[in-house]
Amino acid sequence: MATAEGDESSIDFSGLSVELLTEEGGEPTWKIARNLDLMGVKFRDVTVRGDMSDYRVDGDGGQIFILRPHQLETVRIWQEKIRTFVKAPKFLTLSRDRSKALGQISETEFCIQLYPLLMTEFTRALAILSGKIEPLVDTEAQIASTASGNEDKEKRKSTKLLLVEDNEINRIVLMRRIEMLGFTVEFAKNGMEGFSKWENGAFDLILSDCQMPLVDGFEMATMIRRREAETGLARTPIIAITANALKGDADKCFAVGMDGYISKPVETKELETKLTGTLKAVRS
Repeated sequence: MATAEGDESSIDFSGLSVELLTEEGGEPTWKIARNLDLMGVKFRDVTVRGDMSDYRVDGDGGQIFILRPHQLETVRIWQEKIRTFVKAPKFLTLSRDRSKALGQISETEFCIQLYPLLMTEFTRALAILSGKIEPLVDTEAQIASTASGNEDKEKRKSTKLLLVEDNEINRIVLMRRIEMLGFTVEFAKNGMEGFSKWENGAFDLILSDCQMPLVDGFEMATMIRRREAETGLARTPIIAITANALKGDADKCFAVGMDGYISKPVETKELETKLTGTLKAVRS
């Protein structure tokens, strides 16, 4: 039975079958292979040509294909060939190109960055593709279909947001969503780093988790409001991301000077509405 994502370290991957495909001339796969082995995954590590003329699928289906080509154009060649042999295959592409759309592309396809390869992201992708966990995030296709049109996105490029989030996976997912909505975004890993970046940057809005190590979101908001009052700086709107909106966090957000909150799991349309509404209120 699939569970909600969150603690991927406890997932039992035994019985999962993986084909790890690397294009000729690629770097060794020892790190990936070692982690697959530690996860209990049954895998085959294969080096293949760009045109895949030397490859034969081992098995008749059910496996996940991890793809490591030199060029992203090669991915489609490989996928098309694999689909001629395997019914409903699933793919995890490791991309060198960080400008490529990352995350869950569809129900059967993930794309994550290769450099650096984040094992938490790698494990999560395998868990979702194998049905071990249910994703709480939209696919990129869903984001594109629910977000505003290209004209609105183009206007948003000059709007700079600061995302303060300590959880690596949440940070990657939220940053990608914000970028898909058309905004420019930077990140900080905790409230102290967030305060420092705010002091040295020019941000139109801050989106911050509440519970973080060192300095949490509430403390950071208090520090920012105090510094604004001391220096006469214009007020920067702060939106909290909270998992406890019904347990008192909402009141606490407003008490420390935040401008609003959004509850986890964050839905794309709700995020867009909250961001655009807050920015419009500040600018009016």
